[in-house]
Amino acid sequence: MKKTLSLLAVLSVMLLFAADSYAQPAQRMDPARIRMLKSPARILHILRAHKEELNITEDQLKQVEDIVFSFEEQQIAMRSQASSNRLQVRKLMSDRENINYDQIKSAFVKAAEQRAEMFMSRLKLRDAVNNVLTPQQQDALKSMRKERGKDRREFREPREFDRHPRFREKFEDR
Repeated sequence: MKKTLSLLAVLSVMLLFAADSYAQPAQRMDPARIRMLKSPARILHILRAHKEELNITEDQLKQVEDIVFSFEEQQIAMRSQASSNRLQVRKLMSDRENINYDQIKSAFVKAAEQRAEMFMSRLKLRDAVNNVLTPQQQDALKSMRKERGKDRREFREPREFDRHPRFREKFEDR
């Protein structure tokens, strides 16, 4: 009887610890995750978070949100096209006996043009968001970015280049 009770007590304590490990964390956006967001979602989050500091109106936020969503739709279509091009290149490269260099080259050129198009759409997004903001808001946002960059640089420790001891011996002997 005593063994059963002690075993039951041990099992109940183990269950308590196990239940705690399965608990869900609070549902909020982690600051590290915010930094890792892609640029359209990130700029929208930043503008919402600093709405009072930048004096952003609801109309401006709605315009930026529309711009960001249309950009994301374009990016999804472009990524889909890029994936199908990568598949096409793999198909062309897999046929070793009937390899056609002109087709492979045209596929690579097409992929490069798509990457350039994606880059240009990101630049257009940045310009479109800047056109929604007033010059004072743009200046305030730039100063916030500079301050953020300054804070990052202060916490970075400079690392000196140091060779592994195994390789250091070879150079010291010369």
